[in-house]
Amino acid sequence: MPSDTEMNKKTVAGEYERRGDYHKQFPADWSYYPLYLSKKRFVIDYLSKGSRGRSILDIGCGEGVFVEELLDRGFLQVHGVDNNYSSDIVSKGDVLSLPYDNEQFDVVLLLDVIEHVSIELQPQALEEVFRVVKNKGTLIASIPNLSHLSSRIRFLLKGQFVRTASVSKHPGDRPIKEFLSLLKEAGFHVQERKGFFPTIPMLYKLVQKYPGRFMWLYKLSNLLLPCRNLCFLNLIVCTKKG
Repeated sequence: MPSDTEMNKKTVAGEYERRGDYHKQFPADWSYYPLYLSKKRFVIDYLSKGSRGRSILDIGCGEGVFVEELLDRGFLQVHGVDNNYSSDIVSKGDVLSLPYDNEQFDVVLLLDVIEHVSIELQPQALEEVFRVVKNKGTLIASIPNLSHLSSRIRFLLKGQFVRTASVSKHPGDRPIKEFLSLLKEAGFHVQERKGFFPTIPMLYKLVQKYPGRFMWLYKLSNLLLPCRNLCFLNLIVCTKKG
């Protein structure tokens, strides 16, 4: 467990060194702002169904924006950990070697994290996540899907995928089915899965370019084509097998 001294001292590295606390104020014209709102709503709605006394760990939490929001909403035991940031609410730690005891947390959040881990190290990362989740505890993961609709179409036409980000940012980009297999191999049981943002050609580019103006189109596409395997992002709720 990180000491109080380690948590109180703010340290930054990587993108936070260059851009500051950029997650604390997402602009409404950010390409992925609609997805961010969907992810946030899904996680808060899910957590709000249970006790606010559960122990929660947010892995790869950055500046701790979500940690702070959950604390403000009355959740009593919320911890954040990030390899490039530490503060009074965020501990420094790597998903490959988490600074926590076995089976310490009732709920672990892994939101847009696993794709930043190289493909060869992803099994190790999920094993480490599995280690810190309590028996019959919950993992909530948000994972971009390399095999979203427009990516499949481009692959058929040009033999290239539409990556969810550059190779340097998402070295662990995979089709969502592969991530589901990795979760199962790590010992997790998928309880619920929801897809957001089916990348209908042309339309999804409009949403990304003008997210505020075309929020309605984003919502409509989710209603018209709710196929999880064709969506850009999957939200997955898992339980740790007892």
